[in-house]
Amino acid sequence: MTRAGPSYTLDSVREYQQERPDDALWLILGQDQLAGFPSWNGWEELVERMGLAVAARAQDKVQAPAALLERPHRLVRLTMPALEWSSTEARRLAAEGADVGPVVGDEVAGYIARHRLYSEN
Repeated sequence: MTRAGPSYTLDSVREYQQERPDDALWLILGQDQLAGFPSWNGWEELVERMGLAVAARAQDKVQAPAALLERPHRLVRLTMPALEWSSTEARRLAAEGADVGPVVGDEVAGYIARHRLYSEN
């Protein structure tokens, strides 16, 4: 956060590993981000330095992109509980001024309200 200019995940990982070389790192990302992972800056080096933990809904199959399958990598699936709410629904409710507490929890709902996130006003 203190770097000038663009800062990529790879920059953060390199810096962290300099400070704590014995730590094993895992990048947690969603299936949607995994699909586009080969477009990330330095993704090839990232998979050499850390594992990928993909958060997927129970019904979703984790599908690694072809470019990733061509390289040695560590990939685990983090099974997420089935939720009746989506982030799209939470944003819609917030934009309408409805209570999003049951969807995102009271602390996050308070933050959204205080900062007027997703509202047009």
